[in-house]
Amino acid sequence: MQRSGLERTEHGHRKVFRSTRFAQGDVIREVLASLLTAVVLLAPPASGRAAGGSVRIELEADPLCRFAVVVFDRAALDESRLKALMRLWDEQVESWTVVFRDPPASPCFESLDDVKAAIPRMEGVLARFDAEMAWLSPPASLEPVVRWTKLQLEFELWQARAELDWCVTKNAAVLRRKFRDVDPAKSCSAQIERVSSKWFGKCKAGCFEWGNCVNEAFDARFGGEFPREAWEAFLRASRITLQKVECDEP
Repeated sequence: MQRSGLERTEHGHRKVFRSTRFAQGDVIREVLASLLTAVVLLAPPASGRAAGGSVRIELEADPLCRFAVVVFDRAALDESRLKALMRLWDEQVESWTVVFRDPPASPCFESLDDVKAAIPRMEGVLARFDAEMAWLSPPASLEPVVRWTKLQLEFELWQARAELDWCVTKNAAVLRRKFRDVDPAKSCSAQIERVSSKWFGKCKAGCFEWGNCVNEAFDARFGGEFPREAWEAFLRASRITLQKVECDEP
């Protein structure tokens, strides 16, 4: 899915005309000079050794463009580190949030057996995220993006567990569990009372009504939008440019 490229620079050669009569010392000096010239001509300049690189990534969230080309400075950022940091960008198919949600883990859309199987997978993704962030030690400018991503993963795992438990037990207590500062018992009390009444009391009623309510409460408390300003500040500071390609006309 990802490709890399490297700029290369070609160098011309110059001819050196000298007298055909040489003393022995002149011959030695001429040979050494020729060897030194060859080394200089074959060695790439400093700018070539620190040439820019590019990585092609597939997009997920953009309705018009299929890919983006990420151009970066190899002198400032290693390619493997770049690829790892780019997984924090929520628009690409290999981002943490996209991988976490595929396949969905809600009884609103999947069978209970599928949700039961998905939850351990989600736990594994969250554990890998924590391990990779510890290894990467992202720059301070990315802290809002790291925090946002971790909150998304933790919240969606909490929500999937609650919806599964609700659908299995029909016990409204599981819908009152807190997530950090989000307290469904207060913010979603009307929805909990309605879906747990004898007239509702069904799995999908709880998923949709309660699920939508806690989503709104979470967004109100923590903000639902990707922290784009922090992401773009990181790109500028790291001399990274993004260019979307293979785009359709709107």
